[in-house]
Amino acid sequence: MVLPPTSANSSLASNPTTTSPSLLFAASLPKPFLASTSSLSHDLIYTQGTLVVGFTSVLASIFTRTPLLLKYVGDEPWETAISAGHTTLSLPLFYRHLSLCYLPHILFTRFSLLAAKHVITPSQRLKSTLSSIHPLLPSRITVIPNAVDTKPLSLKKRPFQLIFVGRLVPWKHVDLIIQAVSIARSKSHPWKLHLVGTGPQLASLKRQVTRLRAKSWIKFHHNLTRPATHRLIAQSQALLLYSSYEGLSHTAIEAMLLGTHIIASNIPANREVLGPSAQLVSLNSPKNLAHAINHPKPHLDANQKRAQSLYSWNNHLHSLTKLFSSLS
Repeated sequence: MVLPPTSANSSLASNPTTTSPSLLFAASLPKPFLASTSSLSHDLIYTQGTLVVGFTSVLASIFTRTPLLLKYVGDEPWETAISAGHTTLSLPLFYRHLSLCYLPHILFTRFSLLAAKHVITPSQRLKSTLSSIHPLLPSRITVIPNAVDTKPLSLKKRPFQLIFVGRLVPWKHVDLIIQAVSIARSKSHPWKLHLVGTGPQLASLKRQVTRLRAKSWIKFHHNLTRPATHRLIAQSQALLLYSSYEGLSHTAIEAMLLGTHIIASNIPANREVLGPSAQLVSLNSPKNLAHAINHPKPHLDANQKRAQSLYSWNNHLHSLTKLFSSLS
């Protein structure tokens, strides 16, 4: 068995009670094709991504006559177009009004999806999205939630500290988060906002902070180490997740495990991850988000138990090996 280099996958490979087919995990170019074609003894090729890596893995699958299992974690053509500023359309509208510029991206994506024997998505919402925008039957898609192994930290909460963690891309609506915190701030609520991440909107967000004269209460951290990010999340009063599009938010699950309250946009993907105890806010309403910031409704114990139950490595690996065996 060949698996991606994580401690959890290592434990799967070394677990004497686990039986599974010979598996080749393709993760980057040109390795997927070279590795896949170097041996004909594998029962299954497992790859993540639909464009470059996915297409190359399809070629390897055809060449070696080995079934391909493909993991779909987000729509690469749409994400590329919106990050580059080439579209402002939502994901469904992007596919209804196809751009010739992105037609090759879409064709490669669909070729990979249709050539795969089976497709994995990490959330039910992503499965529904996938089957609605691509000609793929729901029966060929299996939902296997990602695993998150974040351990709780015993750190004191810092008063009036908020945090956002993620890519600075349009669908995360970090500009609206900044606007909402600006509205929520007062003498009795001197909120400070930490922004962890980088992306194409970094420059415009910094200009927004300058216009608001908010440099004293907004801090850009760019890319922090994972432990440093976890410390900041654990010390914060709330994590703000105001996306209009999510596949499965690892950051939200990490915050749940770290015992930090989450205020999130009311979209299907967030409802699926956070469950019935979530504090959700309608999109495109900084005033409503500001109100939620000043009137939190935390359910920390319920959130932590939910994350530990649904997003454990045991559950993830059990579902994976079960699927591997059924496809080999």
